[in-house]
Amino acid sequence: MMSDLDDLGIAKSRPDSLRFNALNGNLAIHRYDPETRRRTVTDLPPRTRWAVDMPTRQRGFGRVTDAIYDMKLSPVGALVPEVPDSDLYKPAVSMLLYSPEWGLVEWQTAAAIAVRAIVGFWDRYKAAPEALDGDIPIIELGEPRVVVMGRDANQREFYAANIAIVAWMGRDVIPAFRVRPPTVAPPQSGAGIALAAPLASRLAAAAAPAATAAPAPVPKAGGGTAPKRSAAKRASGLLDDDIPF
Repeated sequence: MMSDLDDLGIAKSRPDSLRFNALNGNLAIHRYDPETRRRTVTDLPPRTRWAVDMPTRQRGFGRVTDAIYDMKLSPVGALVPEVPDSDLYKPAVSMLLYSPEWGLVEWQTAAAIAVRAIVGFWDRYKAAPEALDGDIPIIELGEPRVVVMGRDANQREFYAANIAIVAWMGRDVIPAFRVRPPTVAPPQSGAGIALAAPLASRLAAAAAPAATAAPAPVPKAGGGTAPKRSAAKRASGLLDDDIPF
């Protein structure tokens, strides 16, 4: 028997979610089972390979907490979505990936470490001659890289995704990509597509290495300085790319 949603087609169905855990370097797929109404988590082995649908990648801003998941995204090169003037919204990215073994997934995150890795991959894609012809990259998600944050006794080790381009292919070969209209043009002459200035500056800030100098005290109303954020609070912005259900 057909479902009443079958005629929506592949392009209207929500892909499973790919998650990267910066605390332990674990990569996993989070799926929703409509029969049991539960989420399942499938840990992935090292060195999985994926085709990436670069013509539908998005960027913007996101706010993720235990109770809030708000992503304001638009295709790369399009107008940047309006976002409240709040430090609670951070640069966010999204892209679709496909593997014959694992299926179609969406990697959407506002975590700074993950955003840094993905934007670096996007930059390498735009500089490749194959991208000028409209081909899409095949990537390997290898062993995660260690990232050291903080200074002196406050140093902590986290993990960053290791994204390597290993091959190229035509986009139309993959049905799950072919049915989705492209929203991002191929890069021109290797220059890529310019981001709007406000978003570009914030993405650059997210990708910059941690400063070695201690931050200046923040003034607060009534004089004095605002209390420093705890190490856990500072780390939350780097790690929180989990979608609350």
